[in-house]
Amino acid sequence: MPTALLLVPLLLAGCASNDGNGPPPPQASRVDAPWWPVGAWWDIRFEHRGAPAQTVRLTNFLNESDHFWLGVESREAALDHALHDTNPFLGRVHWNLLAPHEGSRHAIMYKFPLKDGEQFTSGNPFFGSDWNLVSRNDGGRYRFVGTAADEATIAFDYDPRTMWFRDLEVREPDGRPRLVATVVDSGTGSTGAWWFLRGRDYYEGPSGSGTHTETFEVPEEERPLTSLVVEVDATFSGPMRIDILDPAGTTRHTETSTGGALRNTIEIPMPQMGTWSVRYIGTGNVDGVIDVTGMLGYTESL
Repeated sequence: MPTALLLVPLLLAGCASNDGNGPPPPQASRVDAPWWPVGAWWDIRFEHRGAPAQTVRLTNFLNESDHFWLGVESREAALDHALHDTNPFLGRVHWNLLAPHEGSRHAIMYKFPLKDGEQFTSGNPFFGSDWNLVSRNDGGRYRFVGTAADEATIAFDYDPRTMWFRDLEVREPDGRPRLVATVVDSGTGSTGAWWFLRGRDYYEGPSGSGTHTETFEVPEEERPLTSLVVEVDATFSGPMRIDILDPAGTTRHTETSTGGALRNTIEIPMPQMGTWSVRYIGTGNVDGVIDVTGMLGYTESL
């Protein structure tokens, strides 16, 4: 009889569950990759590469094969990220790895099922570096630390309540913060319209002078392009006109300068596939870059 009485609390402890309002149960248990439902959301406060701190809501708006797609409510914010990499969490996240894609490649942020003391490499860059990582089970909450070849460091955790990280910090080799991020709130059932845009680099104009024409190809992509984005960041020593022409030879946009610096960003909606042209007409030198980027749009209304 005493033996039976001692077994009762052990059996009850084995049936304990986490109701989502507290830390996970203290007993060792297998931690597998979470499956994010469509409508799962995270409010993430982050500082990225010296830019002002911001808090952004990201929502999983599409589950496609082995990928989740995280979008933002503002198309302008999605476009800004596609052009300037302003939100390191936006876009595709590979299930079972949970690392945001970087340069169209996925890395390993977590190696599920999680194990104490496991050492692994990210395989591809994420948050700016390739990482050598090690996991630690800290009282039921897993933490990860890593270093890069240049001695940059990363530290983050896995929190079952967020189904992702709670805190993440990346530091440069000299100790300066590269990325500091905290999930301040999360949940499911998000509604609204959500955006993610992927960029395709089609043209980067070199410095030059005088009147000349350069061409670039806009090919078929896996989904229709929403627009071409033309970015001008150049200095002109004399009068110059720059025309963007579509495959039919129609001028779709013109920039003019009498000399001096010119910075501008414009969108050309619904571009045609084929050979486009950048035509320079003038006598001055062009010192700088003219970029043309194609935008692939992903959006859903929940």
